[in-house]
Amino acid sequence: MTKPVYCVRKRSDLTDEEFHDYWLNQHGPLVVRLAPVMQLKRYVQSHTMTLDLHEIVKATRALKDHYDGLAELWREDIDTFIGAYSSPEGMDADAALREDEAKFIDFSDWFPCPAGNGSRALRAWISPRRPRPHAQFQYKKSPEEPP
Repeated sequence: MTKPVYCVRKRSDLTDEEFHDYWLNQHGPLVVRLAPVMQLKRYVQSHTMTLDLHEIVKATRALKDHYDGLAELWREDIDTFIGAYSSPEGMDADAALREDEAKFIDFSDWFPCPAGNGSRALRAWISPRRPRPHAQFQYKKSPEEPP
């Protein structure tokens, strides 16, 4: 599987509520409708929660403001990814998605991160039940996650 992850920020003229509402209720259904043309196997939106912890982490690490969310667009492989943008239908779907994204995403401050097909993933599970320092983290290297 190929899974580009896009870190997105809202346009400055939108409130947090407007951004999240539009992304979830307008853009999400558009992506789902165009998924067959774009050859998507899975689409995931992760909306950032606003927490006081963000300010603490930001201050202690000299970070920029957090992203407002992450989008994952899963495809079978890199050839499928390229093929989705190569057909006339795929280019039309991509144009429709970009036009819609311009309504809520600040393209001057977003970040695409390609992942999958040979990339390495490290997952850590933290068990809150019993403190066992030697087994508190379990690591699993996995090149992909099933859809």
